[in-house]
Amino acid sequence: MTHDPAAVKRGCTRFLSYDPPQTPREILLTLAEEAQDGDLDDFGRGGPHERLEARLREVLGKEAAVFMAAGRVAQLAALKAWCQARGNDRVAMHPRCHMAEYEDRAYDLVYGLKAVPIGDPNRPTVLADLEALTDPVGVISLEIPLFSLGCVLPPWEELVAMSAWARERGIPIHADGARLWEIGPYYGRSYPEIASLFDSITVSFYKSLEAIAGGAVAGPATLIAAARTWQRRLGAAPFRMFPLVLSALHGLETRLHRVRDYYDRARRLAEALARVDGVIVSPNPPHATSMLVLLRGDPARLRDAALEVSARTGVWLMDFTQSSPLEGYARLPLTVAAGALEIGDDEAVEIVAELQRRISAQEC
Repeated sequence: MTHDPAAVKRGCTRFLSYDPPQTPREILLTLAEEAQDGDLDDFGRGGPHERLEARLREVLGKEAAVFMAAGRVAQLAALKAWCQARGNDRVAMHPRCHMAEYEDRAYDLVYGLKAVPIGDPNRPTVLADLEALTDPVGVISLEIPLFSLGCVLPPWEELVAMSAWARERGIPIHADGARLWEIGPYYGRSYPEIASLFDSITVSFYKSLEAIAGGAVAGPATLIAAARTWQRRLGAAPFRMFPLVLSALHGLETRLHRVRDYYDRARRLAEALARVDGVIVSPNPPHATSMLVLLRGDPARLRDAALEVSARTGVWLMDFTQSSPLEGYARLPLTVAAGALEIGDDEAVEIVAELQRRISAQEC
């Protein structure tokens, strides 16, 4: 039986991955409560932008920050600004980072930046990868955590060492911190302490914080001014953005303190799911609030099988699937948020075990 994903999701009342979606009315009512007099902005300035950007300077410990409607625009604007300032358009990046795998080479085709792949595609970047660079680069970009590999992180000592290596050589080091909020508990460090290792950092507001959309880049005032220029050049500063900004503010104030609960739940859930016959959880324990659940069986069956299980149980399992590097395994990305707090280990194990059975060779 073929299921319509949107219809199945609408019919689900609980969510193992991510959060139950809000209705447009619920979102707009929340924004109305958040809004203050004078919150109309003007092409990316004024109104709530000033409140949000001041809050980000505090949360990240940076001199300046700018909100943009999309995190990938904020990031590439920052990288372009670094490269222009140094007269070098080469960006050192992991071969499986978000820019390389999910953004259709925007760094090159739109911004004129050249990728310099560093490190092994199957692990996070470490100091030895930077030491292996043979030609000058304009900026080093590290994705923390690395989404394509299950939101994995380098050890803290490696992160510190890479930061020191870059700064000793005068090379700017940037963090793709779209999931920064998720990794504080793993490192046991504050957000300003993590951000201090980088000259600039981007963050997302719809990941973990459940905002409508948007991201920001924080760093030196000169860099942020240059990033704003690229924002205008790209037409990425529309006349009004205040709904997105208010939503981002709301997420920071109401959701950020809950990330520790999500992280703790992710660790317990990973431990439970790893006991299911045929299932591998990676990394285990998770480095963030996300993980990869690998199920032994036919990858081509995963999407339909997950929809079948969700339709039967009323529990939503996933928004998307990923190809698996392990032959004979299907890969399910799972992101723990408020929804998973309401589902116990035993029920989660039962649901994933059913999914495993449905994609196994015996049922294909």
